Order: sequence, then structure tokens, then C-alpha cells
Amino acid sequence: MASRTPIYVVAVDIGLSMTPALVGLKRRVELYLIDLILLGCVADPIIYAARMRQVRSGYARVWKHLARRVACLRVQAPTTVTSAQAGRSSSNEAKTQTV
Repeated sequence: MASRTPIYVVAVDIGLSMTPALVGLKRRVELYLIDLILLGCVADPIIYAARMRQVRSGYARVWKHLARRVACLRVQAPTTVTSAQAGRSSSNEAKTQTV
């Protein structure tokens, strides 16, 4: 059989004279938290703007790294020139030489 654990209820009787002090303390804590939120709203864009150059250079480094990787993986297909294209290119070369 499971043993029963006794449950104790503790009631603290505070005088009504402490209520205004506790309400004032609660209000002060709330105001500090609101000030922290407002400070964060002002400080975050400033910090972001200061780090923007670092962020952009980081993105550029990542982009260059990925581009090098893709270039290494890319397979160049052999180019075939048809006889019609060869004729056009030779006539274009002749025109540029005569000008």
C-alpha cells in the first residue's frame, strides 16, 4: 500500500498596513521591466546598424564559398559547332577584317 504524505498548509497573516508597500514594490518592478523593454527597442537597431558591415561581409564570404563549391561541381559540356554556325562565324570574321 502507498504511504500517505502529509500536506501542510501554511497561512501567513500580514497586516493590511503592508499592502501599499507591496503594491508600490510591484509597480516599481513593472516600471523597471518596461524600461528594459524600451531600452531594448532603442538599442537593438543601433547594434544591428553597427554590425551591418560585419554581417554583409559574412554573407559575401559565404556566397563566395558556395560559388566556389558549385563551380567545382559544375561539369562543362563539350561545345559542338555545326557547319552552319562555322560558316556564319567565318563570314563575320571576314567582315570584321575588311572594315
